[in-house]
Amino acid sequence: MAEIADELRAMFDFDASAGVLVWRVRPVEHFADVRAWKIGNARYAGTVAGSINSLGYRQIQIDGQKLAAHRLIWIYTNGPIPDGLQVDHINGVRSDNRLENLRLVTNAENQRNSSIRRSSASGVTGVTWHKTTNKWTAHIRVDGRDKHLGLFDTIEEAAGARAKANLEHGFHPGHGKPSAPPSLPNKEDRNG
Repeated sequence: MAEIADELRAMFDFDASAGVLVWRVRPVEHFADVRAWKIGNARYAGTVAGSINSLGYRQIQIDGQKLAAHRLIWIYTNGPIPDGLQVDHINGVRSDNRLENLRLVTNAENQRNSSIRRSSASGVTGVTWHKTTNKWTAHIRVDGRDKHLGLFDTIEEAAGARAKANLEHGFHPGHGKPSAPPSLPNKEDRNG
């Protein structure tokens, strides 16, 4: 598995301050033929690899396959990602791939650092309007089970109950916050 990190290091330099991979001048063996080698290196060497997708993640195309830049950066700097773990963006900004913003987590831990869903009618994660009682209800999902936190007269009370439950169950402080809008690609963003 260490050879994957070595292959990445042969293709890219890592700009740690910006959290991006930059295409290196690559050997002819990385290309289908000499013409593709000349064109590819002339066009991409020295440029930021990949582009921002519609979900806000930077993706890099290698051998026709689009791969998540944050995973590639983790492998480049730390080696293989162990089975059962994911690379999480601590601050919730999906295009921020600086090492200090990346961490290995389980799926459950990653879910505890997710942004609010766009479909949230209340604007507060885990808080909904209960039509039958005309009250706000708060709930939280822990270890695959939903836990009802109560019915409340105001959205602020329900949000407070949810915030307290977030702390009690070890949710990340950024959980349920709005996600940052994806940064717009610039001229240097290229798939090579």
